[in-house]
Amino acid sequence: MEGDDFFGDSLRDAQKTIAEEDLPAFEEKFNRKNVLDTIEKEGFFAMNYHLLVGGKKARARIKAAIVEEEGTRRLIFGVISAELKKSMAGDKNALRSVSGS
Repeated sequence: MEGDDFFGDSLRDAQKTIAEEDLPAFEEKFNRKNVLDTIEKEGFFAMNYHLLVGGKKARARIKAAIVEEEGTRRLIFGVISAELKKSMAGDKNALRSVSGS
């Protein structure tokens, strides 16, 4: 996801993809200021939550760090979920349901 309002777009998408009980913490912690402050203090940002996939919850962890590449600093995010990896092995359509495509 790239654009003028990455965090706002992500929070809107979270309404559909993150378990209801995890939304308040996600909304509180997942903002530009908090993510960048945490990276500055700790070297990276990480947060655990549950994704909703096909009506089922899957544990997930989002991580972010700043990477410098060819003189440009970039904020990079990754989402890790062992449960999703297992359940989606060989199912390309499952990835589309997580991303909302």
